[in-house]
Amino acid sequence: MFAAALVEADEKAKQLRDDFDSKVDTTKLSLRENQINNVGSQIALLQQSSVDRPAAFGPVFSEISNEFNALKATRFDVDINEEDFYNKLKNIRIRAEKLLSDPFYVKIQPGEPEQLSRQMKDWVAANSKSGAFGKQIEHLAKIAVADGEVDSKGRLQEISNAFEIIKSQAAQAGKVGKSFVDGLMNRFKNLGQYLVSFVGFHRFISVFRQGISIVKEFDSALMEMRKVTSESMTAVKRFQLASFDMANSVGTTALQVQQSTAAWLRLGKDFDDAQVAAVASAKLLNTTEFENIDDATTALLSISQAYKDLSYEDIIDKINNIGDHFSSASNDLAKGLQNASAVLRTQGNDIDEALALLTAGNDVVQDISKTSAGIRTIALRISGTKEAKQEIQDMGEDIDDFVVRT
Repeated sequence: MFAAALVEADEKAKQLRDDFDSKVDTTKLSLRENQINNVGSQIALLQQSSVDRPAAFGPVFSEISNEFNALKATRFDVDINEEDFYNKLKNIRIRAEKLLSDPFYVKIQPGEPEQLSRQMKDWVAANSKSGAFGKQIEHLAKIAVADGEVDSKGRLQEISNAFEIIKSQAAQAGKVGKSFVDGLMNRFKNLGQYLVSFVGFHRFISVFRQGISIVKEFDSALMEMRKVTSESMTAVKRFQLASFDMANSVGTTALQVQQSTAAWLRLGKDFDDAQVAAVASAKLLNTTEFENIDDATTALLSISQAYKDLSYEDIIDKINNIGDHFSSASNDLAKGLQNASAVLRTQGNDIDEALALLTAGNDVVQDISKTSAGIRTIALRISGTKEAKQEIQDMGEDIDDFVVRT
């Protein structure tokens, strides 16, 4: 009797445990189903709104919808990882919420691009003194109404932002209002008087040609970026508009940012990294005395390759800090690092030590090219490698007393 009672108790305990496990699984499944339905409602809203969305909406929505349906199919699997399931569902929900309100996937209303284009043309007409700034705005006005260029609120806002930045730059440069040529044309009413204003007329032609040149340069920068990146033309054009904002943040021109981006892309950077590096190059150009963006880009590339543990901003801040407190100019220090940083790095010198050597040496020599070349040669001799010996020989230096140690 006692043994039979134990068996009966064990069976009851097993049944209770099975019932408990079943309830737990049922609760988990019910919770999953509830969460899936909540996200499913957002997917349904996106589906309903797809009719009034720009073309770019379709592929993005399909990707989110496919991921959701694949996850939904696993909701009754009792063996799946709960944390992984909910993390994936959360990611889908966040992306769906963003897509629902992202201005780049909200369709523009009929006539909006034309209205913005008219505003830009009216500004140019009212500010004939704007010169090259006006030509940039005319270029934006054409983009706003070009077929296939603007089909979303976000894209239209980018153009509007670029318009505002160029207007601000024109005002800061004193290039707003009526031009000298317009003043002459208002005063002179007959052919003979126009001939008197011949010099003014040629000034007008010069400004017009300058504007055409600016537009051509923007087109060239666009084509150059397309050659060296796998990004779509839409993505590159979107960046070209955003570059006005980037340029404004560091006190340079959008064209310089675009040209520098193309240079970094040619050097193997991906599109996002190239944009960051280009803004840093523009900042280096503005805070030093480099003559052009290409020189600043080349210098920053050499230095950043030597000191990969530092961000571009850290490198520029360190150069400017020494340049502000010692006699060596910031651009001299950048050029010196460009020449010597790679060798100094191999000898264990961090950027602070390299700057200290350059600053102290140039304080005596007063020629950064000679200073950096001397420091580089000394570092190569200290290294004692065959490669260093060959490099010194290639520099035209005497290697008779060079001792190869490694």
